[in-house]
Amino acid sequence: MDRKTLISVILGGILGACARWGLLEILPVTGAWPWQVFIVNVAGCGVLGVLVGGFSSKSKWFTGATTGFCGAFTTFSAFSVDIAEFVRDERYTMGASYLIASSCVGLLAYILSKRSLMIRMSSK
Repeated sequence: MDRKTLISVILGGILGACARWGLLEILPVTGAWPWQVFIVNVAGCGVLGVLVGGFSSKSKWFTGATTGFCGAFTTFSAFSVDIAEFVRDERYTMGASYLIASSCVGLLAYILSKRSLMIRMSSK
């Protein structure tokens, strides 16, 4: 990795982490299901789909936007902790629903955002 790519990943990571923190601060905490982390992760999957579908991976800032921003914005560690806590508390149905919903909706957000941008760009 060259110096410019490294700097773009660092800057993207800073921006992504700040964006996640800001969004988690404004989203209300509701009930036992971790909606905040779910929303952040699904949004991050959608952003990643737009980036992958609409921009060249050869551009200088692509790695900073995808690996840096999206990597820091989404939060697999918090997702994992939430699942582990559901298991620890023997709330298996809640944990399974969170695991399945996060995986399926995140993948769907990525696919739909990537596909919709590719369709729009090909029609121009």
